[in-house]
Amino acid sequence: MSRMMLVLMMACGLSLSALACAGGGADPATAPAPANNTPNNANNAPDPSDCFDRDGDGFGRGAGCQGPDCDDTNRNANVDCGACTDGDGDSYGSGAGCRGPDCDDADRNVNPAAVEVPGNGKDDDCVGGDLACVDADGDGFGTGAQCRGPDCNDADRNIRPGARELCGNGKDDDCEGGDEVCAEDCVDADSDNFGTGAGCAGPDCDDNNPNVNPMADEICNSRDDNCNNTTDECPGELQACDRNRQVCLAGLQGMCRATPDCVSGLICEGNACLGSEGVACQAPGDCAGSFICNNNVCAADPNRDICAELDCEAADMFCLEERAECVECVEHIDCPGILLCAGFTCQDIPDRTYSDEASAVREMAQFLADCFNGGNEDEIVPCGIIDASFIDNPLAKDEVVDFICDDATDADFIGGERDLSAAQAVVGCGFFNDDDLTWENAIQPESFYEECMWTVPPAGLFDEISVVVDSCQQFPAMR
Repeated sequence: MSRMMLVLMMACGLSLSALACAGGGADPATAPAPANNTPNNANNAPDPSDCFDRDGDGFGRGAGCQGPDCDDTNRNANVDCGACTDGDGDSYGSGAGCRGPDCDDADRNVNPAAVEVPGNGKDDDCVGGDLACVDADGDGFGTGAQCRGPDCNDADRNIRPGARELCGNGKDDDCEGGDEVCAEDCVDADSDNFGTGAGCAGPDCDDNNPNVNPMADEICNSRDDNCNNTTDECPGELQACDRNRQVCLAGLQGMCRATPDCVSGLICEGNACLGSEGVACQAPGDCAGSFICNNNVCAADPNRDICAELDCEAADMFCLEERAECVECVEHIDCPGILLCAGFTCQDIPDRTYSDEASAVREMAQFLADCFNGGNEDEIVPCGIIDASFIDNPLAKDEVVDFICDDATDADFIGGERDLSAAQAVVGCGFFNDDDLTWENAIQPESFYEECMWTVPPAGLFDEISVVVDSCQQFPAMR
């Protein structure tokens, strides 16, 4: 059994139908355990390794536990899982069996795990009042001190200060006082002044997307933004595109000051980015010092014990042999309390749990909306770790995109129209909207805390926050 399988289960997930420890949802004593647990031994005696037990009291989730645990961060609280007075069934209320206190026990959408919806008059997440920003379209602009600024049209998220002004569409896209007049003799479907005709600034390689034209900046998004027939090229020599961060970083043999300056998989050694385990190489000098170039792939040097050399334990860290470095964590069990391992760093990252197969697509749409709304314009932010223990089939990007763009309504989201608008912005519904979601591999059924979600800041003035769904080990903020 891998250390990942021994990850200690958080009390409940932040799904639309959260798996409650008490009061609402499934009874933790009868809820099915993740399928990656090992079976009991031949004598049918409980196998302690088959127990997700964060606080080490023998109570938790799994066939090897002595029983369910309603507070898996407190080894002294494990007996009475039913001792929770919970008026609205959201698992928050009063009593040792609750996940915590509830600031409104008559509304199941108000609790410490809920998503704060600005301007609805409620303290949704129990942190001390409603957000001081009334923002109907979810673009960050509206009325209130916590808004990014005033919005000249709070019913259309594509209209806001700083947005690209599209000529001839009858809208004041950038809130600067009216629509821009298009150039004469120019057929320009996306109003970026590039198209067909003498009045255009030049030809356009994609006249359906205003962010794609010969004057646009090339960014790492699997698209030819600047119409030069090359995708994701970087301006610097020996640079490469890191799509998880949507930035150009130093590639193999490129200059660096620290490992985060290098693309994923490379190590900064002697101010050069060199290969670690599995990186393609052409010569021994392409690999970092503790690796050799074997059959054009960097592999661990059998004559060196890199973990012994690093002596990570002396610094209370863990040895990541395949990258020849000391890290804060390798598996979730390495992190204290309720923190979880993402990008080899212990993070306070919320649990996103699918309630069941029937709800998975709708709940993923909500997760994407929450992630987008919680993103930051200046830094990468972790916004969820996914528990897919209760779904039976892979969940792919196309299924969720089709639902959001074709079938979803306000009623499918906690935040109503605002969350629907955010989800549509992420996946790129509509004629002019970009796909701001990087999600290559389907979420596998019965997987547990292996896939993470995070946001990437906008790459340019006219871009929006992007969302990434990928392996938790690929989380880039601290690498």
